[in-house]
Amino acid sequence: MKLTRAQHRIAQKILTHERESFVDIAKLAGFDPWRSFQDGDFRGVDFGADNLAGFNFAGADLRDTDFSRARGLDRAKFGDAWTNAGTKGLTGRVFHGPPMVFVPPGDFMMGLTPHEGKDEGFDDDWRKRAQPRHRVRIETGFLLGKYPVTRGEYAVFARETNRARKELYFEQNDRHPAVGVSWKDAVAYTAWLSEKTGRDYRLPSEAEWEYACRAGTVTARYWGDTFDATRANSTHKGTTEVGAFAPNPLDLHDMLGNVWEWCADHWHANYKNAPKNQTIWTTSDSNASSVLRGGAWSSNPGSVRADSRLRSHPRYGVAIIGFRVARALQPL
Repeated sequence: MKLTRAQHRIAQKILTHERESFVDIAKLAGFDPWRSFQDGDFRGVDFGADNLAGFNFAGADLRDTDFSRARGLDRAKFGDAWTNAGTKGLTGRVFHGPPMVFVPPGDFMMGLTPHEGKDEGFDDDWRKRAQPRHRVRIETGFLLGKYPVTRGEYAVFARETNRARKELYFEQNDRHPAVGVSWKDAVAYTAWLSEKTGRDYRLPSEAEWEYACRAGTVTARYWGDTFDATRANSTHKGTTEVGAFAPNPLDLHDMLGNVWEWCADHWHANYKNAPKNQTIWTTSDSNASSVLRGGAWSSNPGSVRADSRLRSHPRYGVAIIGFRVARALQPL
């Protein structure tokens, strides 16, 4: 077997027992510690006195790893890393993002036909928002939050960024969805979460949201065409804990009801010239209204459907609005 020059240098160092830091050897092997360390297997590694400032260990296996003498830990990222009692020097440093579900690539028909929704009281203007019905190809699989971002998860962000929390007229605990969140706040949360974890979080595009909500079904709701109060919260009494209702076929909870969910797209009055893929559809107006999907606890049950669309100003946040996060898959 012929070794590359870098591999030969590494072999020489190992064979001659030269003292060399783990990071230096990894760099010789062609690894970029700022990117390549994500999802890596570092079980049992002693990083010695290496300076790890700026390194990204997001998703890495760090069981029994020794960071006790390492420098720059406060400037390294450890989001979603796998640790155990034998991991030394990382107490309180590992930050876990919301639970995520893989949404595979595929295609679907987005929107509704000219006659759908009439039996549920949709007026022409409401139905035209989701027309023309068109085929969309989700070319790249992605990750989507299993639940809407919870009050407890959002509270960590609100404390660290000094964001005020709105007073509610109904009771919530930390397992209820965060509400009163504007589109601007939701985007700021994804940026904060990305910084905390070393992963690229964002809001889903409108096409991604509807594709994930339908989960391969073609009916108005992922359980059928008729609204069912045992499957989604539209009680007009306030939010319920996330996961209180059965998930859709992709194991995503509360895609319908409970809270309207922000998407990344700017509002368009209908689907004329809409993207045929999962692209985020924006305009040149930075203050354009943003898209909400899925219905809420206060909604007429007839509007709690996979194709329902609503608009709101990006700085507007009320007790019927929440959000969930999306994330691209990490490259192998």
